[in-house]
Amino acid sequence: MRYLLNQASIKKFDEVAPYLSHIKYLVTLVASLGLQATLRVREQLTTAMEVSMSWGYASVPVSFTCMAFEMVRLLWQDLRGGQR
Repeated sequence: MRYLLNQASIKKFDEVAPYLSHIKYLVTLVASLGLQATLRVREQLTTAMEVSMSWGYASVPVSFTCMAFEMVRLLWQDLRGGQR
C-alpha cells in the first residue's frame, strides 16, 4: 500500500477514479438488465436445436463483466505505474 501514499499516485488515482465509477455503473446496469432478460426467456427454446434461449442472453452480461474486470485490472496496473 506504500505506492498509494505518494503524490504522483494520488494524482493518477484522481484521473482514474471517474473511469472506475463508470465501469461500476455499467456493470451494474448491464448485469441487472441482462439477468432480467435471461430470466424472462428461460422457458423459450431455439427452433432448430431446442436449447434454452437463456444461454444466448446470459452471454452478454457475463462477457461484459469479464471485460470490465480486465479494464479494471489494466487501470490498476496503470495506476501503479506498471508496463502493459
